[in-house]
Amino acid sequence: MKKIKIIVLSDYFCTPHVIEKAIQEKPFWEKTERKYFNTDWPIKPFCYDEEYEEYTPYPEEALKEAADCQAIITHNGLIDKRLIDAAENLKIIGCMRSGPVNVDVPYASARNIPVVSTPYRGTEAVAEFVVGVIIALRRHIVLAHEAFKRGSWTQNYFYQYDTAYPSFSEQRVGLIGFGNIAREFARLLTPFHCEFIAHDPFVSKEKMAAIGVEKVELEELLKNSDIISLHLRYAKGMENMIGREEFRMMKSTALFVNTARGRLLDEVALEEALREKWIAGAALDTFWDEDQVSKKLIDIPANLILTPHIAGASRKTADAAALTVVEAFEEFFTKNT
Repeated sequence: MKKIKIIVLSDYFCTPHVIEKAIQEKPFWEKTERKYFNTDWPIKPFCYDEEYEEYTPYPEEALKEAADCQAIITHNGLIDKRLIDAAENLKIIGCMRSGPVNVDVPYASARNIPVVSTPYRGTEAVAEFVVGVIIALRRHIVLAHEAFKRGSWTQNYFYQYDTAYPSFSEQRVGLIGFGNIAREFARLLTPFHCEFIAHDPFVSKEKMAAIGVEKVELEELLKNSDIISLHLRYAKGMENMIGREEFRMMKSTALFVNTARGRLLDEVALEEALREKWIAGAALDTFWDEDQVSKKLIDIPANLILTPHIAGASRKTADAAALTVVEAFEEFFTKNT
């Protein structure tokens, strides 16, 4: 029996080793032939254009190999109309990301080719990261560290009553969006005895209340939260949803965190909010232009943590993504051959 040929667009995060580990001791995969092509991410940065977000190009050799393949697995590698058309016998696509933004899903659907993604892969990693940056912001860890490295002993500033933050048990945490990551973040922070409120028009107040979270309108959340964390998926039309007007509503002691998508945030408005002390600090892991982050933002002398889109970078994220796709492919081909 001829083996099922699978093209794999791997990289330095979702590596061939990660995928091969996921298929170990699964008899179905002995019936497959896998051809790997490394897209070199993150050594090579993401590309962006009008059609696709955050992708890395595939090598031309992949087009030739795709001619007789039945399946394609990708992480950040682009799967466009050209590659889909080259794979005349293509039956399924697997994308090891929470959302397949680098795949032409409408075209695949028109060809009756299902696209499998991995929406839960980075839930734990991103939630842990948010807890980390919030603690770092609240306790001035980064500011104190940077001052220390410059030779400045800043205990005389950070140990003052007016500079110190209240305990977590006195803080209200506002979650904009209440999907998997926001829920896991709330679960991780629960032992700190915070109060939680959330805004998400797609989640009922009963579901929120079941895990100790109160559903509120966005304006109420912005005005009454001590910590505000953004957890929304980006879609066209949502650009700059957190802007000057929203920052003006926040407490002067509030902290703002964005590990969602950079385009949800008006970075110019955030610069103004920090310079004018409308809020007390912020942490960003995503940006409008990740190839060229605003120097004005970087140079703000404020309680600000900037990281290069690494919140999801845990081994468990890669392993979970690979296993999800591997199991989905096995189920699909078992039912359809």
